[in-house]
Amino acid sequence: MKKLLIAFLMLVAIGTQAQYTTPGTAVNWNFDSLSNASNAVTKSGSTYQVNQNILLSLTDTLRIDSNIIVEFGSNVELEVLGSFISNPKDSAVLTATNSNQVYDQIRIDDSDGSYFNHTIFEYGGGLNVLNSDFTVENCVFRFNDANNDGAIDLFRSDLLIQNNHFYQNQGPAINSGANIASAPIVLNNRIEGNVANGGNKSQINFGATGTDTLIIKGNTIIGQYSNAGGVAIFPLGGAITIIDSNIIDGNRYGIAQLNSNNWSQISRNQISNNNTQGNPNLGGSGINFNGDASNKSIISENEIYGNLWGITIQNTAKPNIGDLRSASYNVGLNEIYNNNNGGNEYNIFNNTPDSIYAQNNIWNYANLTAVENTISHKPDDPSLGYVRYTPINALITALEEKSKANSSTKLYPNPSNSQFTVASDFDVHRIDWFNLEGKLVRSDKQTGLRKVELEENELKGQFFIRITGKNRTVVKKLLLK
Repeated sequence: MKKLLIAFLMLVAIGTQAQYTTPGTAVNWNFDSLSNASNAVTKSGSTYQVNQNILLSLTDTLRIDSNIIVEFGSNVELEVLGSFISNPKDSAVLTATNSNQVYDQIRIDDSDGSYFNHTIFEYGGGLNVLNSDFTVENCVFRFNDANNDGAIDLFRSDLLIQNNHFYQNQGPAINSGANIASAPIVLNNRIEGNVANGGNKSQINFGATGTDTLIIKGNTIIGQYSNAGGVAIFPLGGAITIIDSNIIDGNRYGIAQLNSNNWSQISRNQISNNNTQGNPNLGGSGINFNGDASNKSIISENEIYGNLWGITIQNTAKPNIGDLRSASYNVGLNEIYNNNNGGNEYNIFNNTPDSIYAQNNIWNYANLTAVENTISHKPDDPSLGYVRYTPINALITALEEKSKANSSTKLYPNPSNSQFTVASDFDVHRIDWFNLEGKLVRSDKQTGLRKVELEENELKGQFFIRITGKNRTVVKKLLLK
């Protein structure tokens, strides 16, 4: 009888460890009160250990108002049916007891009242959000391992995700299912070095948005791993997306818009050096469209350079890269240049049977023949459609003339024997050299100084020097003797 009683008590203990559920009596909980109410949470100083799964019931609220550390045991999950509000003065850290044994996830379900600010999510399964609309801001997501899911994973949820830092997560930074409509606002985040598990996904990886609009604006998306793309939109259903004023640099590809019923507006982005995998047959596009004629985009005022391909269009996708016809007007003004692979430059590759409009754009070449040589379309393969790229907005010579009005940016001495100075009224991030035929011959990255001293001992003759800041570009002529 005694042995049976011991066995029964052991089963009760095991059941107690499995999960603690709050009573659902509209109580404001914190980790102190959880530690007093159950064995699920223990406390050591300002550090709390969560040893069991916790289910926060529908009417209850869990709050973090002070700077604390919460450590979750291996495979432990916090599920929130009520609200979780984390708003410490400086930072709260949600981490694993052992960084080699990640906790399961923080799951938020039907909780518009949740809110996260100044909170670090690390060494866990990420933030899994279902059927919820709330704000995540000024947070850090790092070293999370949710397999191929995101550090923030969305299921029918339209969050405001702003001013956060995502880095070194095993999967994407932000992810949603292909056929599950989610349309958050992703604003002013720094996203770098995600998809660290080597998977074939993008750092921002989305499917359907339904009738709402996904907004990706003002983010910096920097790649590190050879299979990881920048932004991918691949809906099973339909998607409406605005991608505006982002820096997308150093990924396998910049933006991929795939499948059908997929509409976007892509504007004012810097899409550069997305060539990390190095195989032009598998990626490397600044922007890639692959789908039927319902895969459409309005593309304007972007700078697209340093990729293996500039813009690639496959199957029967129909992006509008600039169109001066009144019925389908798009101002264009994209600057597309220096996208190279296999010894050739491919600024636009129309691999469809239809005509693509790319009018009123800015080309860094001295003549139309040089522009034509960077565009692949019907003249190169009779089975393909044309790229209608004329009229153009400017060749590099016209850019230089327009820049003369900006007398605050100077090159001196000019002419120069080898050493000269660039002085500008804006922070200089890059200086590009073009010969008189419009070919890029040198590029110098800068650290944001307004006065840059340069030396060139090998090049002789006349060059166009393009000086680029965050929101400014000026072109000047320089003569090297």
